[in-house]
Amino acid sequence: MSLIKVCALKLLDFYLGIRFRFSFHKIIIDISEVEHEINRNQPILLIANHSSWWDGFFVYEVFKKLKAKTDFKVVMLESELNKFPFFRLCGAVGLIPQDKEHNQRVFNQLKDHFVCFFPQGELRPQNLRPLIFKKGIEELMLILHPVQILSAAIHIEPFQFMKPTALIKVGSLIKSGSEAVSKNSLAALTEKNLLAASLDWTQQLYSMKDSEWK
Repeated sequence: MSLIKVCALKLLDFYLGIRFRFSFHKIIIDISEVEHEINRNQPILLIANHSSWWDGFFVYEVFKKLKAKTDFKVVMLESELNKFPFFRLCGAVGLIPQDKEHNQRVFNQLKDHFVCFFPQGELRPQNLRPLIFKKGIEELMLILHPVQILSAAIHIEPFQFMKPTALIKVGSLIKSGSEAVSKNSLAALTEKNLLAASLDWTQQLYSMKDSEWK
């Protein structure tokens, strides 16, 4: 990792420490299903649903919690990246809809990294079902193969506090290359993780009294 990127990520950590503190009651990340299964020295593709401006920062927090040894990359729209050029220094790359040549070049640059990707391709309401993943995720998997694939569910819940709580659940590890791994199967897996986060997990937290997370 270059010195410039190291410094940029340290600045980002400082910024997020302040923003998270003022914007959220708590951010809870559950990696229990995968933390003992992944190879932290090998490439990882983390996919997630996309329903808030915060999602890119949430997946960065997942990257840190997993303690991956590969460089962090997050894919976003080039039009949005142009508004926040600092994010390029932190590992963000931009896609241009309908520009296949540009997007192919970007995908080729992502090999051997920790790549965060939002297969919906745009912001969608948090509770909208079914999740629709675009075909770009299948193209990316082909280019990154072999790669470890993780599915993250991001759910923001108000609970009884003035500020909301962000719940991020990372599901089972999948290896690329299987015919069963498709945009539809990954969407279904992400929906399953969302259900676990938005129902089972939130019910458990609502029932807890005077617990540490509060």
